Amino acid sequence: MHSKFVWIAPIFLALATAGQAAVVSGNPLDNEGLAREVYRRIEQAWGGDTASLTVAAERGLVVLTGEAPSPPLARQAEDIAEATPGVVEVINRLETRLR
Repeated sequence: MHSKFVWIAPIFLALATAGQAAVVSGNPLDNEGLAREVYRRIEQAWGGDTASLTVAAERGLVVLTGEAPSPPLARQAEDIAEATPGVVEVINRLETRLR
């Protein structure tokens, strides 16, 4: 499986709440760690069908891009990201593919 994580350009920083750190099991996460955690949670929910998913994170702002298997799964990915500790805002740019 090929995982994709990127950092968001500084222009998006204005959208995020400053000073918020992601925490999983009591340990703060950096931007890459937050992106990995969101990706892991979506991958688990989607049963591993995340080859076309990219998760970017910067200071609590998460951007989802790529393709989701269906519209309900695109919405589910957004819900999962919003529920991840440390996420303060989600921008969902996922497109859906027909099966």
